Amino acid sequence: MLNAAIIGVSGFGVTHLNDLFREHEAGRVNFIAAVIHQNQVSPENLERIKALNVEIFEDYPSMFAKLAGKIDICCIPTGIALHRPMTEAALAAGANVFVEKPVAPTLADAEAMEEAARKAGKFVAVGYQTIYQPETRRIKELLLSGKLGKALRFKCYALWPRKNAYYGRNGWAGALFSPAGAPILDSPFTNAVAHYLNLLLFYAGNTFEGTADVKSVEAGMFRVNPIASCDTADIRVMTNDGKEILFYASHAIPATEGPISCIECEKGIIHYTQKETVITDLDGNEIERIDSAAGVDVRLNVWEGIRNRIADPDGFICTVKLASKAVLVSNAVFDSAPIVDLPASLVDVTVDEEGNTLRIIRPMEELIKRCYKENRLITKADFPYTVETAPFEVADYKGFTGQLYR
Repeated sequence: MLNAAIIGVSGFGVTHLNDLFREHEAGRVNFIAAVIHQNQVSPENLERIKALNVEIFEDYPSMFAKLAGKIDICCIPTGIALHRPMTEAALAAGANVFVEKPVAPTLADAEAMEEAARKAGKFVAVGYQTIYQPETRRIKELLLSGKLGKALRFKCYALWPRKNAYYGRNGWAGALFSPAGAPILDSPFTNAVAHYLNLLLFYAGNTFEGTADVKSVEAGMFRVNPIASCDTADIRVMTNDGKEILFYASHAIPATEGPISCIECEKGIIHYTQKETVITDLDGNEIERIDSAAGVDVRLNVWEGIRNRIADPDGFICTVKLASKAVLVSNAVFDSAPIVDLPASLVDVTVDEEGNTLRIIRPMEELIKRCYKENRLITKADFPYTVETAPFEVADYKGFTGQLYR
């Protein structure tokens, strides 16, 4: 049986903790250790952890010093800036790693993590949970089969409102840098809806394990919340083989909608949502319909993938190499597009019963949907606050420089 550990059990760490409870109780893993900071676990979960005789540590160096060579998989659902040091420490202690997305803030960090895994002879699975689902496999296989002809365009919009509590939930939400100056680069497209940008890049790859061969990146970023990063963005990625990827995301929006995604091919179209995938020919005749995994099945599929990879080195997971393409794109966005502060005259503010505020960019919902339909970015003609930039070529790009923030 696999021995499992976790670093951090608050925030999204609760999802990982529930995974370990479930996998332990099903007899698929042995939950042996947890790093828990004071007041970051509910009394109920703490009692449950203790009932399983899980060894509790105050910090991860102590855990790895005592349990080196005894952990098969270590979950790291922590802040973005901590992913690299914790992953490197876990690998050095002989553990495989399941780290949350994004894999790292910068391309240099991701490359260092990939090298650490290679040297340790272990793997790092990245928590882009959508990539582990059966419908994702089916879409990728269909694209590679050529049945729909060449894929031409991949696009998605995700409108996910986030109130001020979202940005106040920890010390790094909405941050570009840590207090010490280390990059964090939190944003809608690197965090909350990052799954769906990563999927577009994955689908654009020419092999099953491959991802997009990026040529250039073009983007716009906007902000109405009192944060360092953006709360709204639109991104165009062009690949070296002529594919176009369009992605739109906003937290400054009145209601949740999406992700709504589409892949346009020479002979057909793939529409997919969190509910289902519908594949049609160019005349709209349905070819295939696939239900999306939902609820606990999503996490079961992730853990099945991790267990399979431990048993078989060729088992499919979202590797650091695969996840690094999203890091490349996000780094290029932040190095090429300024974050535009929008005037209060464009902003509506709502307050819920608990006093939480939501800032809404009044025209943004309509703008994003129109640009999605018309296959383009937001322009100055649409929105005078837009800063239009030239495509940012990435052929010789080594990753985030922070050149716009110096």
